[in-house]
Amino acid sequence: NRYQRRLTELGLKPILPPQGLQALGELMGQGAAQVAVMPLDWSKWLQQYTQIPPFLQKFSAYLEAMNSSGPESPEKLSFLQQLRNTSANKRRSLLVDHVRRAVGKVLGTAPGGAELSLQQGFFDVGMDSLTSIELRNRLQSSLECSLSPTVAFNYSTIEKLVNYLADDVLGIEISDDAKAEIQLEATTGAKAETEAFTSAVEGLSEIDAEALLLEALENIDLQ
Repeated sequence: NRYQRRLTELGLKPILPPQGLQALGELMGQGAAQVAVMPLDWSKWLQQYTQIPPFLQKFSAYLEAMNSSGPESPEKLSFLQQLRNTSANKRRSLLVDHVRRAVGKVLGTAPGGAELSLQQGFFDVGMDSLTSIELRNRLQSSLECSLSPTVAFNYSTIEKLVNYLADDVLGIEISDDAKAEIQLEATTGAKAETEAFTSAVEGLSEIDAEALLLEALENIDLQ
């Protein structure tokens, strides 16, 4: 489910019952008051922080030492470097995919956030204050920039957030063709949502349909 996918994205893995019982048996003979036993991918877990908490800094230093002691590999370009090296007509599409994946990861939705449309409100699909901060931290790290803690509230759809990041934060050059392509995708997504809403209304009684329409109008006013 969504919660399990989100835990996996954070690096937490499940423990099989035999492993749990074995760990419990070993811990029963110890005097520790609080113990956590969990398979954890520290490299994934630490990615959620813009600044590593003091308690976890030893783990971070250990991971860095382990990585630096391994065989040398070609330097991997950061996402920001990839974005700047991409042609102007492809940058916005690349940024859209990146933001969509980041939103999908913090919400635990389908891999890559494929089910999220450009105009779908983050808080309409399950985002809360904690996951909004996690999204902000992820984007700060990958885009190597500083973002407001309320960025997901202020720009609460993929389309709005991408436009803000591209124009006001990163200042990257975007071709007119790329802007038109993104606008077309957003328009197509809005049209599909409208058709789905219309189909739902047609199957309701007159009273239920009126109630649904009033609810939709109230949501529009709130936005």
